[in-house]
Amino acid sequence: MMTEPSRGKGKASASKIKINNFAKQLLERAQLGTKLLPEIKRTKSFSDASEKRLPLRVFVEQKSESKRTNSEKEAVEQLSNLTEEIISRIDQDESRRGN
Repeated sequence: MMTEPSRGKGKASASKIKINNFAKQLLERAQLGTKLLPEIKRTKSFSDASEKRLPLRVFVEQKSESKRTNSEKEAVEQLSNLTEEIISRIDQDESRRGN
C-alpha cells in the first residue's frame, strides 16, 4: 500500500522527488505508463500560484504579457498538453470498456 509522501518545508526538494515518484507509481499501477508524466518546466510561479490558490494558467494569465517568463509559458503549455493526454487516455479506456 502506498502512502502519501511527507510534506515539510525543510524537505522541499526531497518532497518534490517523493511526490514525483509517487505520481509515477500511481500511473504505473493504472497501466498508463510513465510517459504520461513528463518533466514539467520548473518555475517559481508554481509556488506563487499555489499560495494564491489559483491554477498556474490563471495565475500567469493575470500578469501582463511583458511580465510572463518563458518558463511560465512553457510550464502552462506542458500542463495543458498533459491534461489533454490524460483526457484522451481516459476516453480510450472508457471506449475499450464500453462506457
